[in-house]
Amino acid sequence: MTDSSRLKDRVVIVTGGGGGIGKGACERIADEGGLVAVLDLRAELAEEVAAGINAKGGRAIALTCDVAVESGVKAAVAETVKTFGSLYGMVANAGTAGSGWIHETAIADWYAVLGVNLTGPFLCAKLPRPKPWLPIRRVGDPYAEYGATIAFLLSDDAGYITGSAIPVEGGYLAT
Repeated sequence: MTDSSRLKDRVVIVTGGGGGIGKGACERIADEGGLVAVLDLRAELAEEVAAGINAKGGRAIALTCDVAVESGVKAAVAETVKTFGSLYGMVANAGTAGSGWIHETAIADWYAVLGVNLTGPFLCAKLPRPKPWLPIRRVGDPYAEYGATIAFLLSDDAGYITGSAIPVEGGYLAT
């Protein structure tokens, strides 16, 4: 069972939101009250996910975006803010593995993988920020933030997370 108010009215962009992990993230964010911008290079998949969320009473938009192209990321952020009025978070989920054996991989395919897997998250991290959007400038609360994160990681909701570093640092690493 999900908490339908935990993300109430928080606007979130999910790259690679048309399938797999991205689709699951979009649906869960919406189920928890969030407003979702479903970004995917494959327009039909983004539209399908957004339509499914809207059919269940959530709010989502579908945007076609190549995360390896800075102007595309900027346009997607601008459209999200124009539609929903703000931006709370970005899930830089888009990724690709390429295809075939490495010795058979064309350099253009290699650059495409790097574009999505490395340039995409970089561009999402440096995306144009609305004016209140700054790293949190205060000490984290030991109970409400650190403790809550630890409790989450120990819960069934985090059942598939193992051996990962989860920075709880108020945005310091993103600056």
